[in-house]
Amino acid sequence: MGEVGKTYALLVTNEGETYTSKTSILAPTPPVTSYWLTEPGTPNHGYSWCALADPPNQFDGYFWEANIIGYGNGNTNWADTGFEPTFSPAFDDTFFDGLTFNFCYENRFAYGSTPDEFRGFYEMGDNTVGIKLSKIDNTAYEFYKKKYIQLQTAENLFATPTNIPNNLSNGALGIWAGFSPSLDTLICQ
Repeated sequence: MGEVGKTYALLVTNEGETYTSKTSILAPTPPVTSYWLTEPGTPNHGYSWCALADPPNQFDGYFWEANIIGYGNGNTNWADTGFEPTFSPAFDDTFFDGLTFNFCYENRFAYGSTPDEFRGFYEMGDNTVGIKLSKIDNTAYEFYKKKYIQLQTAENLFATPTNIPNNLSNGALGIWAGFSPSLDTLICQ
């Protein structure tokens, strides 16, 4: 496990080639609070919300993940989905540097088996949600931001191609990234 404030190096040697990279574990920025709110027009359904106090005068990149860790409302099917990124999990503080603000994220697990009008929502009393908000550096932020843009537009013939940056040497592709997570539990009520 990495430690906050430390830098970690990667060294890989394969078939006579050497690849290197380094990353740091930044101080986490935990959510001030997390909560669930119904969405107007969708009774008993809503998004997960978070209040975040962003540190001022520095770059801050974030990565949002969620995990369904149980069901309520008499449902006996227990779930543990593992932490999964949302559809656009990477964001930075370009527009909210130094501010405290509220933002919401969708339930990525509510697609496919949920009626269209409730897609992306958590149902009241139906879920216990684990939230992971990780701090990432600028290099990791750029990698994940562009990776998810590429994933969302890959089938669109008219989308602009996205080159995904990396931080590995010698022509290798990928990312060596340090995450410093903050965890919280959200009960939809």
